[in-house]
Amino acid sequence: MMIRLRHLVATTLLPASSIGALAAGYELRGTAVHVDDGDTVVLLAAAHLQHKIRLASIDAPESSHSNRVRGRIGKPFANTSRGHLASMVKGKDVVARCYERDRYERNVCEVFVGSVSANREMVREGLA
Repeated sequence: MMIRLRHLVATTLLPASSIGALAAGYELRGTAVHVDDGDTVVLLAAAHLQHKIRLASIDAPESSHSNRVRGRIGKPFANTSRGHLASMVKGKDVVARCYERDRYERNVCEVFVGSVSANREMVREGLA
């Protein structure tokens, strides 16, 4: 099942050449200080500004967020997904190439640690 999921999700991502063509966009730089789940991080930028970032073009299993909604149970592999993203980005300097803000006012971005795209790595590992 996991192999099929990897193949299915990987084929739905936009090709690298089309991502840059989505929009002129904007860039955020800073340190990833918190990982909400496998597709959402908090970036601490200059002047201690925090930016909530939703990783573009992927979706990851949701964690329970039980501190907000009583009795809500998270999806299978949510903790694994969140842990893998945290191991890649938390505490590291990242560059977020952003395209827009979503309805929750999160920046929708592709996040890079050096030359590695966290978005693509999450899909490659079958965790998004």
